[in-house]
Amino acid sequence: MENTIFISLLQTFANIRFDGLFFMLIGLTQLVFIYFYILAKHKRIRQHGVETTGTVSGHTTSGNIRYPLVKFQTADAAWVTEEYQYGTNFSRYKPDENVTVIYNRNNPKEFLIKSDYLPKILTVIFILLALSFFAIGLYTTIK
Repeated sequence: MENTIFISLLQTFANIRFDGLFFMLIGLTQLVFIYFYILAKHKRIRQHGVETTGTVSGHTTSGNIRYPLVKFQTADAAWVTEEYQYGTNFSRYKPDENVTVIYNRNNPKEFLIKSDYLPKILTVIFILLALSFFAIGLYTTIK
């Protein structure tokens, strides 16, 4: 009786498609990355960060992606000029444009532009991509 259950489990395990498990693992890894790296970081900055007004002082370019350079003053009167982490292939912000910045008081180089929609859109896209990988893997595994 015990041998039959064991053999049945081995046969079930042998029929599992490991490429499906691989896709599921990729999807889960992406979801964990999105949560801990993107969502948690943005939530921490929005909840505990300091809000101030900054100015777009120009742009840097990497390939065909343009990143705004943002200059702002911290609560302790230090000036920070830093490249914003989200760039596009067109200029979303004009030089000398004022923007509301929320920065991490412990690391002012970690900041968000308050009105920027791009981080939210990218997060949704990455979540959909991760769920797609997981769904493909699940379908392949149980098929």
